[in-house]
Amino acid sequence: MPRKKIKIGKMVIAEEIYTEEEKEEVELANKWARSRVREALDKYAGEPIDKVPEKYRKQIEELRKLGQFGKKKSERIKTRMKDAVGRQVANNDTTREELGISKEINNNKKLDER
Repeated sequence: MPRKKIKIGKMVIAEEIYTEEEKEEVELANKWARSRVREALDKYAGEPIDKVPEKYRKQIEELRKLGQFGKKKSERIKTRMKDAVGRQVANNDTTREELGISKEINNNKKLDER
């Protein structure tokens, strides 16, 4: 899938310095995000191909062969939350390391305070 944001390491590159190829990739990602085929793919995620409208059936069948099955709204929300929690945990670990506090010491302090 094309990328919506171009990154170097963890830093997002400013759009003004995208190469032509990167601009096309971001534009393609934005078109895909707004496309009716993607909406149909998500709407009929987990459904047999027979229930997909004839208009989108061939495209969705091809996408499923390529491994794109679509996600229901609840699955997309779970994925976003899981990613956000993962980033927060990683950030907490980094902060602890910077402060020189280990996880075990932090947990013991909480236990001692009770």
